Amino acid sequence: VCDPPKSSEFGRLARIINKMSCRIKDDIAARTENEEMLEARAKQLQESEEQLNIIFENTPVGMMMINSKREIVKFNKAAEKIVHRRGEEVIGKICHDVFCSAERGKCPIFDLGEEINLSERKAKCVDGSEVPILKSVVSIEIAGETMLLEAFSDISERVKAAAEIKKAKEKAEAASAELAAKVDELERFNRLAVNREMQMIELKKSINELSEKCGEEIPFDISYADTGSHSD
Repeated sequence: VCDPPKSSEFGRLARIINKMSCRIKDDIAARTENEEMLEARAKQLQESEEQLNIIFENTPVGMMMINSKREIVKFNKAAEKIVHRRGEEVIGKICHDVFCSAERGKCPIFDLGEEINLSERKAKCVDGSEVPILKSVVSIEIAGETMLLEAFSDISERVKAAAEIKKAKEKAEAASAELAAKVDELERFNRLAVNREMQMIELKKSINELSEKCGEEIPFDISYADTGSHSD
């Protein structure tokens, strides 16, 4: 815009208006730029949140998120398979009412201040049974609210295998103890047998000596006892 002559009042007024107009244009341009940056940032945040949701939902490990009121706010597909519950059945519910086996008021994290990292726990199933899980929990902050992010996996097969190994070990130990008892019994029998045989040899010796004194033929051959050639 061309400046009017400076000598006129109209020109002075025009220059003031022109400057104000330029400032307004600059402000509008700056605001537009800021709005575009904010929109771009909001779009990036939305895309990031969508990606995190995709990862959360499709990870092969059971995952759920609990708010400061102990309510379940997120529950992924793997978690649904482990406890046989759909997400909509547990979202909004208190954790220990539908999932955690801990008693009310005894939450390991919120109430007892424990750290749970690859700890063996139990989760409630829809039929009232409990499934053994390996569980880790971390505390996170979202929009100023402390929340719990839990990851867990079903270890039923591992627990079953461990129980079978323990049972087999106990069975082997029982068989070993029984075998030891049999061996001990056999050794006692052998000792008794040897003692009886030695007594029989002494008896035969006495009879042989008596027969010899009487001029009778010696009835028993016990040369094996003198030579030690007799085997057990």
